[in-house]
Amino acid sequence: MRDDPPRLGPWLRRYDRQEATSPRERMREFVVAGGAAAGILVVLAGVLLAFVRFPFPTLRVLVAVWGVGYVIYRVKRGRADLRERLMRADLEREGRPR
Repeated sequence: MRDDPPRLGPWLRRYDRQEATSPRERMREFVVAGGAAAGILVVLAGVLLAFVRFPFPTLRVLVAVWGVGYVIYRVKRGRADLRERLMRADLEREGRPR
């Protein structure tokens, strides 16, 4: 199988066809992004405060959250690898003359 360049997904093609946004829409995007950044800072400050007051329970919770995220990552990666192998097998089967 030759190495084909990756194709643009439909969401990226749609994004390419979009016209320039108005200043009002951009301002709304900045406000949402600023709110998200402020929320993240509040959560980080809360975690820091919890770690200062209760270091070992907080560390156990953080390790547990990391572990769950790592397991989810491994499962998704495994499914993506399986899907890719199945797609390659389908392409190889279709490419053979009957």
